[in-house]
Amino acid sequence: MTNHGLEAPPIAEIIHLPVELVPVEGLGVVSVRAHSDDGDTVTLTWDEIAGSCTIWWRQGEVRRLRIDRELATKVSIREDHGAVEFRCWTA
Repeated sequence: MTNHGLEAPPIAEIIHLPVELVPVEGLGVVSVRAHSDDGDTVTLTWDEIAGSCTIWWRQGEVRRLRIDRELATKVSIREDHGAVEFRCWTA
């Protein structure tokens, strides 16, 4: 695996958003989770060394969607009008 120069937000910016940092193992791996009022969660995990990202949407314990992307170039997290938006760009 090669480093593709994944651009990701620093932890200092993430902690000010309405998301939780999820503990993960692995150097360069970061995971954050957003919660909705109806119990759904969306988790974004990226690996800065492998240049990949995964997005999970869950309704309670039921997995509804998983998106895996290799060759990720950029990850962003932002809040807009009370909603959290996760984005992952790939080459």
